[in-house]
Amino acid sequence: MRQECRGRILTGLVVCVVMAACAQAEVITIAIEARVDAVTDTANVFGGAIQAGHTITGYYAYESTTPDTNPSSTYGAYWQTHVGCAISFTIAGFGFSTDGNEMNWRVGIENDYHDTYSIRSYNNLPLSDGTPVESIYWQLEDSTGMALTNTDLPTTAPVLTDWDYNRLILETSRTFSIDAHVTKGEVVPEPSTMLLIVVGAFVIRRRLT
Repeated sequence: MRQECRGRILTGLVVCVVMAACAQAEVITIAIEARVDAVTDTANVFGGAIQAGHTITGYYAYESTTPDTNPSSTYGAYWQTHVGCAISFTIAGFGFSTDGNEMNWRVGIENDYHDTYSIRSYNNLPLSDGTPVESIYWQLEDSTGMALTNTDLPTTAPVLTDWDYNRLILETSRTFSIDAHVTKGEVVPEPSTMLLIVVGAFVIRRRLT
């Protein structure tokens, strides 16, 4: 009887965690790594600290329920306004992030004779020395038109091998430009999802013992 009660308690806990995960599953966070291909530092902002071959790390987060504001049947534009949605990248100690007080960035999905997947931010925080960051831009393109089947906002990270063009640009005109390509992208589980995994593993272990 005691074992049965424990089983019911654990089952109830799992159900509660599942419900919590579903309720908070709207924000999709994708962690990425990228490799710098070229750096143009006209204003000597970085003083040589960022070079080709360096690694970029960071993430972007968006609401999966964001409405498509573009009327086209072949292109979807998903503008992010939620306070928890942002873009944030780091290279050699320099941070490149969206401005949380005045967000103006979107995820773009094009499904046509060729496919594109892009993120672009126009309002960004300045660098630590006050240098403005005009654009944070990543675009994938597939010239075969086979990477996508619709213009819906994905809830998974793009599969990089599905795309034949991959370019990440961080820049301010006449000041600096960092050209890179993304080498890794994966969805980061939310805390509630991680809790569900832990509880599930505990339940399975108890049942096995």
